[in-house]
Amino acid sequence: MRICFINPPSGLARDFYEIPLNIAYLVACVRSRPIAVDFDVVDMELAVDKDPWAVLERRGLGPAPDVIAAPLYTYSLGACLTAIERLRHYFPEALTIVGGPHATLADTEMISREFIDVLIVGEGDDSFPEVIEALEKHGRRGLWSAIRNLGGVVFKDHISQGPAKKSCATNDTVLPAS
Repeated sequence: MRICFINPPSGLARDFYEIPLNIAYLVACVRSRPIAVDFDVVDMELAVDKDPWAVLERRGLGPAPDVIAAPLYTYSLGACLTAIERLRHYFPEALTIVGGPHATLADTEMISREFIDVLIVGEGDDSFPEVIEALEKHGRRGLWSAIRNLGGVVFKDHISQGPAKKSCATNDTVLPAS
């Protein structure tokens, strides 16, 4: 399985680069599961002094991912949604999964977007790897039946959310991938 994460351009004026720790944590959490996954990150923020959209277009010429995943923040929402939609154009069979603060607060609005399939509400450290593991085991057709009772997940084909997700315990947190 191949997962392509998008780190969208923030649009914020900065003199420094922030490593996308949110993505690094999710990679580490998925790697802790007994599944074989390849990852790549379209880091559009790193290309800020170049053309971030060219970085995305080059990824569109690469190997097809099974999953396109992205964090949604209000300050970069427009760029992130455009990036997901563009990458989905190249890979229409990829499952798109979003999470993050904006996804959590505006879950109904975000899941109604044509190009978003699954939405993670709240902390994704447990939910995201469980969705990936279920996808690997059951495929896209059996995904909903495998995750329907999973807390913190909204699935497009059923527009319903599993039970509320418990908060993650800080002593159970995995260190980010390097």
